[in-house]
Amino acid sequence: MTAVVPVAALVLAWINSSHHAIWERIDLVPGEALALYRYGWFFWILMAQHYALNIGAAVLLIRSLSSVAHDFRQATAVVLVVIGVPWVANGISVFKLGPWPGFDLVGIAVGVSGGLLAWLVLRQGLLDLVPQARAAYM
Repeated sequence: MTAVVPVAALVLAWINSSHHAIWERIDLVPGEALALYRYGWFFWILMAQHYALNIGAAVLLIRSLSSVAHDFRQATAVVLVVIGVPWVANGISVFKLGPWPGFDLVGIAVGVSGGLLAWLVLRQGLLDLVPQARAAYM
């Protein structure tokens, strides 16, 4: 059921020139490699679903902090940050709150989140399931 809106957005994006439901128009900035997007009505439905799913995931993680073993609390907190960084950057870009018009911060935010996630996996042993499971029961 959660795939209905993204699939509809994909189809609408393919044929956007006939209805402008995703992008009303895209303005290219002369002399720069930037584009300014004017969003259509279905774009906001897609964003509402994405933010609702992100909020739901964050709420579930926050609620799990009290019941998760002590060894997993730091990892859960870092995962919350990993989720939050691109989410905030996306909000800044979509609502045009950034310092440079047309500059999308999401790519940088995904890089920062990827670095944090790599640190969590490589240094904190997030995916080392057997040692983590053993520590949780002892």
